[in-house]
Amino acid sequence: FRRQRQGAGAMPKMFESPILTKSGEERFVSWENTAIVGSASELASVLFGLDITERRRIENELRLGLDAATQSRKALLGILEDQKRSEIEISRIEQRHRSMLLTAMDGFWMADMEGRLLDVNDTYCRMSGYSVPDLLAMHIPDLEVVETAADTTAHIRKVIAQGEDRFESRHRRKDGSIFPVEVSVQYRPTDGGRLVAFLRDITER
Repeated sequence: FRRQRQGAGAMPKMFESPILTKSGEERFVSWENTAIVGSASELASVLFGLDITERRRIENELRLGLDAATQSRKALLGILEDQKRSEIEISRIEQRHRSMLLTAMDGFWMADMEGRLLDVNDTYCRMSGYSVPDLLAMHIPDLEVVETAADTTAHIRKVIAQGEDRFESRHRRKDGSIFPVEVSVQYRPTDGGRLVAFLRDITER
């Protein structure tokens, strides 16, 4: 019970507050205040208390979990936004490099580990007389004159081991004529392995 003089500040009808138990443990209690009219000068307040310590603990854990989830979501959105910007920048760089390769004075190849041509530029098309679709249906031995198919396979293994190679060879044009080339090739371990080669017609030299 709690007694107050009439006219004093009224106690809230419902409120929560911490209490200390006899053992010194802090617990939270939800109070319900019921006023009982006593004498003319006093009001009696009857308080009913409910231990809500466990509920407060769960609420705190939920709040902390929600805060963590919100922070994680913000971080993830930031990562995704950075990734999106990175992808856009990478795409721009790739387009720029692609444009450079297409207009390069040297021929360009990209081949897989089986020697299948995956990409070529217009310069090599002019050098060889083949179109892009023609070349993308071919393998290196279809163009190589000096090396046999077995030699080319062994040469690919050598490039993989060394990381790069520079050599001279001869290629066959679509009309059957043969022209000498200087080849600079690098191995890149992406997408299962790729051979990136630049080829220069050295007929005049």
